[in-house]
Amino acid sequence: MIGDLYDVRQFGMHQSVTNGITYAVFVSEKDQQCFYAYISIGYTGEPCVEFDESSILDYKSEMFKGKKPVVQNLILEPQTGAVTIPYMRDNDELHLNSEQYSILSCPSSVQTLCGRYTEVSAKRPATYYKDNSLDGLCPIELDEDILYRELKKKWPALFQYPSVHYGNRPPSIPFGKYFPERNQMIIFLESKQCTVLNDKIKTGIVPFYTDPVTGQKWDISSIYALCVIDPNSDGYNLRMYHPSYLIRKS
Repeated sequence: MIGDLYDVRQFGMHQSVTNGITYAVFVSEKDQQCFYAYISIGYTGEPCVEFDESSILDYKSEMFKGKKPVVQNLILEPQTGAVTIPYMRDNDELHLNSEQYSILSCPSSVQTLCGRYTEVSAKRPATYYKDNSLDGLCPIELDEDILYRELKKKWPALFQYPSVHYGNRPPSIPFGKYFPERNQMIIFLESKQCTVLNDKIKTGIVPFYTDPVTGQKWDISSIYALCVIDPNSDGYNLRMYHPSYLIRKS
C-alpha cells in the first residue's frame, strides 16, 4: 500500500508526540482509502502503523486542498503495518526534517528502499547512517512451503538442534541461525543478495549480525558456512559454501 502521510493538526485534530506514539492521516494513492493512523515505534525503534488502534475516515477530496503531506509515497505493509520510506539514493547518510522525524514517532531507525538506516545524531534534521550489516539489506520473500521442503530434504539436521535466530523471519531472506550444540553459525542468503553486499561485510570490517545480548559479532571469520538459495523454475536450489565464497564472487 502506497500513499501520503499528513499531520493530523492540518485537520484540526490534536497531536501528541509522546512515548514513541504519533497520529497521522494516511491516504492510499491507489484507491483513496483514508484512515486515522496510530504510529508507534515499539521495541524495534522503527515506525509501525498499529491498525488495531487506527480508524477509517470518509475520504473527501476537498479535505486535502491546500494541505501538504509530511511524507509522500510512503510504503505501508498491509499485514504488519511496517513503514518503508521511498528513499532510493544508496547514500551512507539519510536526513529526516523535523516534521518527518516527529510524524514517524522519532524513530531510532528507518527502513528505506535502499535498506535500513540507524540514527546517529540527536541534532536536527535527524541524521541516519546506512546499516551495512544484513539487518540493513532489504529482505526477499520466498515461498515458505518450498523453502522448508528443500531445507529439510538437504539438511534435516538444521531442524534437529536448538538454535538462535538472527535477522528476518523465514521465509524472508537473509537470516542467520546459530547452533549452540555445534557452535556453528550459518548465514542464509538469496543468490542475488550475494552480489549487493557491502564490501565491508566481505572483508570482515562489518559483521553479518551482532548479538544484541552478548555483543558477539558474526563476521566472515567467525561463521561456519553460507547457505545460498537460488530460486529457479524447479523450486529452490540450495548450496552450502565456505565464507570465502563472497570474496570470490566480488
